[in-house]
Amino acid sequence: MKTIAVYIFISLFCCLQKSNQCNLITDIIRHKEVQHFLHPEAKGRDTLYIQKTEICKEYNQKVNGIHVIAVNRKEWQTKPNRLELSLVKENGQLKRINMHYPPEGAVFIAYLDELGNLENINAFEK
Repeated sequence: MKTIAVYIFISLFCCLQKSNQCNLITDIIRHKEVQHFLHPEAKGRDTLYIQKTEICKEYNQKVNGIHVIAVNRKEWQTKPNRLELSLVKENGQLKRINMHYPPEGAVFIAYLDELGNLENINAFEK
């Protein structure tokens, strides 16, 4: 009986952790530094495509007026309104997410705290 309880706890913990990591994507999209560049009211910008990553394989949500969808890399490369995510780890722990937004030539760096929560985002224009 204890073994079953442990398996259930581990399964729930893993699901919660994956959900929190998808919430990280939502936090990034909502951040003022990123919102400044997205312009969902502009033609062709009402849907933003991100590539599936290990932190969030399934994502399909409306965030601040823009529909955000995670797709496989091959499909992602064909989309004009896309956000590229590069995960940066140190000692196996996610520390930073580097992002490139081609429609605006913007680069974002999302810094994470020790728990993997969004701490800050810096934005740069190319």
